[in-house]
Amino acid sequence: MKLKTLSIMFIIAIFILSGCTQEDDSGIKTKDPFIGGTEAVLISFLEDAPLPEVRAGGDFPFDVVVRLKNEGEHAIPKDELTVTISGINAQEFNKEESELVKSPEEDLDARRKENSDIIDSNPVFVEYQDFNRAEDFSGNTYTIRADVCYGYATEAVSTICIKSNNLDDKEGVCTVNEDKQVHSSGAPVKMENMKETATAKNKVRFSFDIVHKGNGRIYKKDSDCGKEDRRANEDKVWVEVSTGLEGLECTGLSGGTGNSGFATLYSGDKRITCTQTVDTTSDYEKTVEITVEYEYEDNAETSVTVLSAAGN
Repeated sequence: MKLKTLSIMFIIAIFILSGCTQEDDSGIKTKDPFIGGTEAVLISFLEDAPLPEVRAGGDFPFDVVVRLKNEGEHAIPKDELTVTISGINAQEFNKEESELVKSPEEDLDARRKENSDIIDSNPVFVEYQDFNRAEDFSGNTYTIRADVCYGYATEAVSTICIKSNNLDDKEGVCTVNEDKQVHSSGAPVKMENMKETATAKNKVRFSFDIVHKGNGRIYKKDSDCGKEDRRANEDKVWVEVSTGLEGLECTGLSGGTGNSGFATLYSGDKRITCTQTVDTTSDYEKTVEITVEYEYEDNAETSVTVLSAAGN
């Protein structure tokens, strides 16, 4: 699935101008440009769709309506999300199997900040109409499940300190050897534990953890949630790290460039370490931008009891 990431310029502008002010251990106040949170798409069934009880016999059709609400900060185009209904035999309910897989008719907007206001997203509905159990029988309760697969992304920002001599511990405009704040957009994958250390006069090293905080499953982007090979694609994310400077090299990534590639979240997390080489005669802070792209799968369940047409 093709992913649309947040505008980097937009993130930097908000990082400077808006957000909640937080204070780190050094007393420096930074602003969080994101709403935050660990949710992406919340999945539920519309009330009475399906009805808790329906009748067989061919004269009692019923609908199934899946409600989707994006509680994260990454917008999802309608053609990058699929809903698959399972738990019933399609033919027994007058359907073809292909009719149980649908995409919404509208994009799923992201939640967003505008100055100090939070603009909420609107729910989107996926409708399956006219399920109908033609053959009469004595009755049964079915678990109906909606599996939802979609592309998602997390954006994160932090800062590192660059000095003319990174090994110099004298007090200045910033400090190299310390923990750094990192802010992540609202999504089930977060960046945490940002640390920076000096390794040479013209080199610093920084590291951060990519952590899965949600309840769903992560898959490699463009894999259709691992449809062809779940094991090979599960827990894989695409990572891009940028400082806007040449001389950035990161480890823990594969299949990309020096500062991008795939990472596997073993047991739900992965440490990425980057080295920045820069020769300068001044001291300054530099923004670090991190983008993590992936596909996400989650589900919701409900039940429907099919009664005999005769009323038994």
